[in-house]
Amino acid sequence: MRIFLSHSSNDATVVRGVYERLGAGIAWLDHAEIEWGDQFLAKVSEGLNEATDFMLFWSANSAKSRWVEFELNAAFIRMMNNEGVSLRIIRLDGTELPFHLRVYQYVDVSTSADPVSEIVEAVQRLSNVDRGIQRNRFVNRSRELSRLETAVDTPEIFATIIGGFAGIGKSSLALEGLRRFYRTPEIVHIEVRAGTGLTELALYLSSLARAQSMPEGLSADELKLDLRLSLEEIVRTGRFLVLSNIQHWLDEDGMPTEPLTTVLGTLESTPGFRRSPCLMTSTRRISAQTIRNPGIATIWLEGLPIEHVASLVRLWYEIDAGKELDLDDATLVANQIHGHPIAAQLAASLVSQYGVEYLQQDAGEYVSLRRDFGSIYVGGRIAR
Repeated sequence: MRIFLSHSSNDATVVRGVYERLGAGIAWLDHAEIEWGDQFLAKVSEGLNEATDFMLFWSANSAKSRWVEFELNAAFIRMMNNEGVSLRIIRLDGTELPFHLRVYQYVDVSTSADPVSEIVEAVQRLSNVDRGIQRNRFVNRSRELSRLETAVDTPEIFATIIGGFAGIGKSSLALEGLRRFYRTPEIVHIEVRAGTGLTELALYLSSLARAQSMPEGLSADELKLDLRLSLEEIVRTGRFLVLSNIQHWLDEDGMPTEPLTTVLGTLESTPGFRRSPCLMTSTRRISAQTIRNPGIATIWLEGLPIEHVASLVRLWYEIDAGKELDLDDATLVANQIHGHPIAAQLAASLVSQYGVEYLQQDAGEYVSLRRDFGSIYVGGRIAR
């Protein structure tokens, strides 16, 4: 746990007390971390990038602070990029939270006789560890993280497939889950593409798992044997395997094709994967026949709730237009984008250009939004 303490300098007394009680190994505070001569903005950005938790000390002072606004926007951008930072809010006084922060839980110390102790106790509850698990929220996916943890802890399961439409955060959930369930896990992550076949996969795994180059001209049987050796080496050395976008290995009926059939067969016959199951992601549902195997678990990621998407639309609109968007208008827009967090950013840009009424009258703009959204993925400008 590495907590970035975002606050107004007028609230420094309480915040400094929290920092001193938690210690520099856990908390990041600008006055303590930035030395004379350091570039302030660069050091703040470094602190934000390294944070697992962003703790906002909310008050009348911070509501007027441009630095707090900058830090909060940077934290939201990390969250939208599915980088796994968790937002924690400490209310120092009765100042009302802006709408886009109301969906998050907070600790209210406005009437506390000892706010520093109360805040530190709350942090310590968050950092309780079981098998190295840090149980903090992840981009509104706490329920899915819980299901993933259950699958990882079930001895019969050797593979878990996380499904959902492109950009919803499948790979991020898999990677962040492993980071939270285990202490400093070593992860072998391969992103499957349309041309990734048995030869390409065997080459990747031979290099990543065994640091070896594979001989040329191997037969299909030899490739499968080499692949098995690499998979066995991964679990033997206590590493974890994540395969993203395995939909490229499914036929029209969702049935596995090569090399997925070989991978699943190897995983099932290698006992180590029942202790450290392979995590896979797919934009398509795998066949019911395959998932009847009790050793395969599936988790399907749904879109975010309307109220959360409306909050994101308002946030991105405020960043783009420099002013607030009415909640009812944001909700109208949110109803059109099917719970997709990245679509909220694109929709907010359209609203700032055309206005909500125009978008409601001309559905063609939403068609354009979906076209633009698709072109972003085809062009590879957003990492999945």
